[in-house]
Amino acid sequence: MQQHEKQAHVNAWQNSGLTKAAYARQHGINSKTFGRWCRHVQLNVKDNPALVPVMLQAEASPPLSDVMILRLSSGHRLDLPMSISPRWIAELLQCQV
Repeated sequence: MQQHEKQAHVNAWQNSGLTKAAYARQHGINSKTFGRWCRHVQLNVKDNPALVPVMLQAEASPPLSDVMILRLSSGHRLDLPMSISPRWIAELLQCQV
């Protein structure tokens, strides 16, 4: 059997939801032989990693001067616009959970 045929069987098995043994039995392939094919395919994938194109974009966030950051001792962080009412912040800080 040629390499591309083995690869096709491994791909079909991965999409089948069957165990290796069940797939091999269903297709008349020796289960140990099929296991070797799977290992061989995995080794080839590790040796030849696929490159995946990515696009990086800057995170849209307001300038730091426009944001007030409240950090709590619990590790939580609250980013608030500088235009927020000081009275609202005072009420927030007095809330008990």
